[in-house]
Amino acid sequence: MTGKKLRVSVVVPAYNEEDTIGPCLDAILGQTAAADEIIVVDNDSTDGTAAVLRAYGDRVISLHEPRRGVYYARNTGLDAASGDLVVRIDADTRLPTRWIEQIHELFIDPTVEAVTGPARYYDIELAGLVSRIDLLLRTAWARSTRQRLDWIYGANMAVRASAWRGVRGSLCEDRHIHEDVDLGIRHPGGSATAAATSVPTCE
Repeated sequence: MTGKKLRVSVVVPAYNEEDTIGPCLDAILGQTAAADEIIVVDNDSTDGTAAVLRAYGDRVISLHEPRRGVYYARNTGLDAASGDLVVRIDADTRLPTRWIEQIHELFIDPTVEAVTGPARYYDIELAGLVSRIDLLLRTAWARSTRQRLDWIYGANMAVRASAWRGVRGSLCEDRHIHEDVDLGIRHPGGSATAAATSVPTCE
């Protein structure tokens, strides 16, 4: 895939996110490098999420997944994505403006199959402290394993579409297992090697 611009599909699972999905989509649409497609998977919401999505018209691909659970919503979105890179964030994520641009830069290296990174929390008490502790723990984990990570943070992740297809059939549906950790350990080599992006999302 080297030598040409990689197409990027952004996938956003959403369940009852009428208050957060609009700002999330605005942040995606305001990127310095545009996404090639934006897919929101409405996970059978009972609020006004669908109405918010309709307001974005053809700028957003809206899919419906009746089986509730982020595992199903994520998989429906990633399976439908047509990009060379499939990225996933949460519906309350606020992307910094250069996020997709940096995703492109990280995947120039053809050996990189997945990238992940931290998040800065904005809607909880002591958000700054929680963000620092979260980043400290994830950094310590990465260093202790020499950048061999067994997790891909669902709110801030990107994988090559070919890597996604390679692990898709082996994913676990157990609701007691975090779907992003499961995705990380399903790498064909037994564990995911992920480059940790320096760009945090706001979660």
